[in-house]
Amino acid sequence: MGGCGILIVVIVNGYPKVGKTTFEKLCKKNNYNLSVDIFSTIDCIKDLAKICGWDGEKTPEHRRALSELKDFTSEIYDYPFKNICEKITNSKADVCFIDSREPNDIDRIKEKFNAITVLIDNPNIEEKFSNHADSNVKSYNYNITITNDEDIYKLELLS
Repeated sequence: MGGCGILIVVIVNGYPKVGKTTFEKLCKKNNYNLSVDIFSTIDCIKDLAKICGWDGEKTPEHRRALSELKDFTSEIYDYPFKNICEKITNSKADVCFIDSREPNDIDRIKEKFNAITVLIDNPNIEEKFSNHADSNVKSYNYNITITNDEDIYKLELLS
């Protein structure tokens, strides 16, 4: 695990459009000589949805369907958790950013990989809940909260 033998796992959460992916990409760009991978607990669910005909559009209806598909595959097969654990374990990166919404998943990943939890918050973005995963974002006690309330340059300084 990890290019230097060190694997740091950082779980990132936040409402849609608050800057999670931007923050992760800025950290990857400013990698401080560390290799970085970015994964999501929903990636494998998106792959399944694409097989079923999903075009990748993230409307509220599609977000709800992805959430329900994740719930089903989690309950029956524990597939999203097993999939993300496999990605982390097989990563050659020094740092893995994991996008995860549900508190139960966050706890399991945190425990298994001694992960750090980060909430990206943006008071300028309306909190919209198309599914239960989105509505639970702030119901977790994160290690770090980053407020993305100005522009990308400030966010880059925080990365």
